[in-house]
Amino acid sequence: MRVADLPDDYYQRLGVPSGCSADQIRRSFHKLARTYHPDVNKEPDALVKFQAIQEAYEVLSDPEKRYRYDNRHFNIEEPMVRHRDPAYRRRPAGRKQPSAEQELEVMMAKMMKGLIWVPRLGLVVVLVLLIDFLLPSIQFEDEVEFRGRWRSQYTIKTKSGGSFYFSLPEGRAFLREEKVLVTVSPVFGILKSLENSSRTYHLPGSASIFSYLAFAPIILALVSLLAVIKKWDLQIDFRLCVVVVLLLILNGALIAFSIW
Repeated sequence: MRVADLPDDYYQRLGVPSGCSADQIRRSFHKLARTYHPDVNKEPDALVKFQAIQEAYEVLSDPEKRYRYDNRHFNIEEPMVRHRDPAYRRRPAGRKQPSAEQELEVMMAKMMKGLIWVPRLGLVVVLVLLIDFLLPSIQFEDEVEFRGRWRSQYTIKTKSGGSFYFSLPEGRAFLREEKVLVTVSPVFGILKSLENSSRTYHLPGSASIFSYLAFAPIILALVSLLAVIKKWDLQIDFRLCVVVVLLLILNGALIAFSIW
């Protein structure tokens, strides 16, 4: 058996309808590949069938190749009918319009060429934050310029421009302090902790990406790692990259908010 003896229509080779989704094409190909792979199927024509379905899958699994194939394969020529006017020239037959899903897949495939590097950027950002957290901290004394309380919320603002918000009971002690000891990270200057001058009270940087807001870089690391090490279909990969973009924006805002 030769490849030419098999159906010309790639959809028929894979046993799927022409309007099927990319997920259906992938599942059908894997099923047929397991059946006709030469290592499994010892029939004489197994290799030819396997090559035929592989050829069909290479075209239909790529949104742009599938788009061109559909336009070329389903371009139906209208029967020629002689017109009464000899000067009349028939307009060429139009191409088959792609479905909304095919247009969406083509758009996602083009955008993925740039988005493919976004998860790696997410891992770099998390790594830089981790290094900043592990490096020796910087501690300095800062004068309190403003102190206040609203219900159970306490606020301290220093002359360097830093603000600290807390609601712990011992936080009331900071309202009487003229100076505080501030501990920040060496790279970004992210707040780590606050101490009074006598060092009897130590408060973690609650509104800091190194404290209660640490969930943001952790989620960014997990989603970025998942997008890098595991390859799904086009739609899932695209959605993961979009999520990473949103997480990068969130982490950037929280880093800016955490800088003292």
